[in-house]
This record gives sequence, C-alpha cells and structure tokens, in this order.
Amino acid sequence: MSAKRFDVHQVLRVFAIITQQGTKTGGVYEFDGLTAQSGDDGYTLEITDGFVRMNVFFHNTYNVDFDTEQQLDQFQLKLNAIEAKDKARA
Repeated sequence: MSAKRFDVHQVLRVFAIITQQGTKTGGVYEFDGLTAQSGDDGYTLEITDGFVRMNVFFHNTYNVDFDTEQQLDQFQLKLNAIEAKDKARA
C-alpha cells in the first residue's frame, strides 16, 4: 500500500547519509532510527524504521509498506530530520 508520494532523490540522499554516517552491522547500516541496506543486485535499496519499509528500485520506482498513515508521516519526518541534520553539519 502506498498512499503518499516520496521524493526519490531525497530518499537516495538519505540512504547515502545513513551508509556514510551510520553504524554497519553485517550488510545493514543504522543511523538515527532508520536502517538501510542494498540488495544483492545493487539496484534495490531498502530503508526502514521498523514500521515502514521503503524499497527503491531501478529507474527510481519504489514501494512503501506500512500499516497506518501516522507511521508513514513519522517515517517522512525521520527522512527530513536526517537530511536537515546533514545539511546543518556541512
């Protein structure tokens, strides 16, 4: 289920921040409440907070799995916060 549109470019920026600044355990990076990993094919990315799982595929298509709009809103806020924190750091 995916009711909202995400800025895939923002998601890719946040993925890069998580993988550059996060803690890596196995093939999974964790940073500020989000985890990120890439698929074996190198074209699939996943970001999750435990409630919302977003997969970004080739050609910037994506799928978002969530149960409630509130979870989706909180996930978007986490993406925004990580991006803002990185911009403030620069």
